[in-house]
Amino acid sequence: MPSAAASTLADLASVLEDLGLRWYLFGAQAAIHYGNPRATADVDVTVEPMLAKLGELLADAELVPALDAAVARARS
Repeated sequence: MPSAAASTLADLASVLEDLGLRWYLFGAQAAIHYGNPRATADVDVTVEPMLAKLGELLADAELVPALDAAVARARS
């Protein structure tokens, strides 16, 4: 059974790839993928900008992005 982080990453990848957006995984989940164990449950990704629609699409997929203040300002 995949971990919650792996399931979240699979769902996120599906949404982003369906949109044709370029993205990459970084942080602890990327380290885990390459065989370096980490104790974390977050999923860190960088996504090609399309912010106006992205938040809505992620919410539809029941994924909640953690946006910092700079990204939140860019959406307005």
